Amino acid sequence: MKKNYILAFVLSFAVLMSWQYFVGQANKPVPGATTPSSLSSSPERTAPAVTPTGALPVPAPFPPPAVQRESVVVFEMGLNRISINRYGGAVAQWEIREDDHWLTLVPVQPFPIQALSTFPDVAYEVRAEGNRLVMTGQRPDGLTIEKTLRIAPKGYLHEVSHRLANTGTVPLSTSYELGWGPGMEGGDEGGKDGREAKGFSAGYRFRWDQIHQT
Repeated sequence: MKKNYILAFVLSFAVLMSWQYFVGQANKPVPGATTPSSLSSSPERTAPAVTPTGALPVPAPFPPPAVQRESVVVFEMGLNRISINRYGGAVAQWEIREDDHWLTLVPVQPFPIQALSTFPDVAYEVRAEGNRLVMTGQRPDGLTIEKTLRIAPKGYLHEVSHRLANTGTVPLSTSYELGWGPGMEGGDEGGKDGREAKGFSAGYRFRWDQIHQT
C-alpha cells in the first residue's frame, strides 16, 4: 500500500513537470519575430504649407525720397529776394518786401522737389543780367538748358523761359515738367494788418503767370 502511494506521487510529479515543459515551449517567441512594442515608429510628415490662391506677397516699403542737393545763391531785385539752388536751377526761397520786413512765399519745410526745378542732377551756372536771372547747364548726353527768370522789380508778375539745345552728335528725345512743387505760401491770409494776405495774393499771381518755352 505504501509503495502504491509513492508510485502515484512520482507519476503525478512527472506528469506535472512534462506539462510545464511542453506548455513553456509553446509560449516561447519565435526568434527573429518582431513584437508590436519593438516596431520603429516613423517620424510624422507635415504637409507643406499651401499659399492661398488669392494671397499676394506684401511689397517692401518704398524708401523715402532723397532731398534735393543744394548750393544756394541769393539775389535781391527791387521788392524781390530770390534764393536759387544751382542744382536744378530751382527756387529754394522767394521773398517779397513789405514795409520793413520780408514775406516768404515758399514753404520752409524740406521737399524732394523744389519750385521751378529742371533736371535736379544738373548744376547750373547762375548770373544776373539787369532784371533777369539766367541759368545755364548741360547734361552728360549733350543737352544744354538755359532757363531765364525775368523779374519785375516793383511788381509781382514775372516771366519764366526755357531754351533746350542738343550740342551732341546723337539725336535726343527728352521731356520734363515745370511747376512750383509744394506751392507758394504767404502765411495766414487773415493777418491782423493784412500783410500776410497781400503776400499770399502776390504769390498767387506769380504762380499763374505764363511759362514760355523755346
